[in-house]
Order: sequence, then C-alpha cells, then structure tokens
Amino acid sequence: MHGRKEYIFSTLNEFRKSADIDVPERVMERRLLGLVRDLEKEREEYLNQEALVKKQTDILAYQFRNNATQAVAFAEANAQLQRDQAKANALKRVEMARINGLTSMCSALGITQTKYINSLQYLQTLKDSKDNVKYSVDFSHAISQQAKLT
Repeated sequence: MHGRKEYIFSTLNEFRKSADIDVPERVMERRLLGLVRDLEKEREEYLNQEALVKKQTDILAYQFRNNATQAVAFAEANAQLQRDQAKANALKRVEMARINGLTSMCSALGITQTKYINSLQYLQTLKDSKDNVKYSVDFSHAISQQAKLT
C-alpha cells in the first residue's frame, strides 16, 4: 500500500452483517430514535418553510389586488376629470359664442345702450331655455287690466 491510506465507509447495518457483530438493541433504538428526531426536525423545517411561502404569497396577492384597486380608482378619477373638463370647455365655448353673437348682433343693429343689450341677452336666455320655462297667461288679470284701460 505504499503510504497511501484507504478508507472504508459502511453503514452500521452493513458492518454488523459483514462482521456478524451483535449490536445491542439499545444502540439500535438510540440510532433509530436519532433518525426519527432528524426526520421530525426536517419535517418542521419544511412546515415552517411552507408557512413562510404561504405568507409571502398572501402578501404578494394582497399587493397585486391593492395595486389593481389603486389603478382602477386612478383611472376612474382621471376619466371623471376628463369628462368634467370636457363639459366645462363645452360650456365655455357655448358662452363665448353667445357673447360673440350678442356683440355682433348689437353692432349690426347699432344698439349701444346697456339696458337694450341686457334686454336682448335676457330674451336670448329665455329662447335658449325654453325647455326649462313654463309659460302661462293669466287671462283674468289681462281682462281686468284691459277693463281698467277703457
């Protein structure tokens, strides 16, 4: 063997079988008990690892749901803002067109007095809001006024 060491590895059972050595039952029980404890430790580690992975998965799922909820809320708020801005811009354009039309009409008719301009603006407002205005005529009042005049 010239200075070279060789090692032989074997398990306790193999050693016992090959050498016909009688290992006391207590030694075997301790060995088995140690193996069972090792397996129980390993099982506990796997159970702890499983619980940790479940908790991390729950956290990620919560974060994804939260992000999705925030994204939907932001999109809805942004859409509402755009709708409100569009309505405001539309009303602004209508009012600007109305002002420009009134200015043009007053210039064309030569109306410069404020009370006549206001009267025209009032008539135009009544005309534009005809769906919201209910007209009624009080004939009894009109007849009594006519009788007073004659």
